[in-house]
Amino acid sequence: MPWNQHLASLLHSQALGKSRGEVGSTALAVRTRIIKKQSQNAQVQFRHPGHQRLTRSIIKSFNIGYGIIPGMNFALTSKKLFVLLESGVLEKGNHERCVRIFYDVAKIVHYRQVRLNKPQLKMKEIASALTLVEFYHSSTFRFEASGELARNFGQCPEGQAVKYFERSVMGAVTDAFGRKVAIEESGLRSLYKEQYTGKHLIAPENYEPVRGKRLPWIRHVIEKAKSVYRVDEIVHGKFRRTFLYTAISSIPLTPKPDIAYFMVVVSEDPNGHLRFVTAYHIPSHNRFLSRIEPGTPFLSA
Repeated sequence: MPWNQHLASLLHSQALGKSRGEVGSTALAVRTRIIKKQSQNAQVQFRHPGHQRLTRSIIKSFNIGYGIIPGMNFALTSKKLFVLLESGVLEKGNHERCVRIFYDVAKIVHYRQVRLNKPQLKMKEIASALTLVEFYHSSTFRFEASGELARNFGQCPEGQAVKYFERSVMGAVTDAFGRKVAIEESGLRSLYKEQYTGKHLIAPENYEPVRGKRLPWIRHVIEKAKSVYRVDEIVHGKFRRTFLYTAISSIPLTPKPDIAYFMVVVSEDPNGHLRFVTAYHIPSHNRFLSRIEPGTPFLSA
């Protein structure tokens, strides 16, 4: 039975033969019972003050009256959302998916607030976060790093990485949408990152072995991944468009695989030509969400 019918039926069955005041007391008792169940089962991530503030921000934008019970004004609040999630009416699998989706949307809204420096986002700026999260959960490309994709694991000094890039990475590659992406010699800078500035300056002290080990993944992700986000932005007064090719990698280790995100960044020039810029792994889920937040799903060429 749907949650609204369940609650209405419960109120009705317990209100039969009672006065108006007694009916009010019954409704309060039912509400108290549900909230008590919530307090017993509430999960940590939804009790964190920061997450509650983010959830309230989202709910505020959708705060309209819902006729859950005929004749009752059901204004949506974060408290009622928590009650619904913890009431037990959702099957376990659906409950877990709702938690993941709501969390991801709230985090993206938070990152959007910070990036835009806007305490109150527009409805479309919040609704688009839902679209972004749905695309992420349904479309992210996954692969296991084994065989050729694992050939640089172990020791991968700078010289070996440079040689592999020149022989096996450079050149044109066709993505999953049939578009040509040029991987030029300038892409070699992606192996280097200065610790304090974050700039890709080629110098032995700036070489990152973790990037050298993942060089075989670059062409693989460009060719296979359809989980691509387009990012349009103004940088130093000029328009810039980039494409983020994303994937979830799994390195088979014992006792459990090492799971992380991998992202390949490709730029588009004014003539529509695509060029590889950099690639890197992202071990943090929240950091990955912050990277895709400015983007929109790229569905076709």
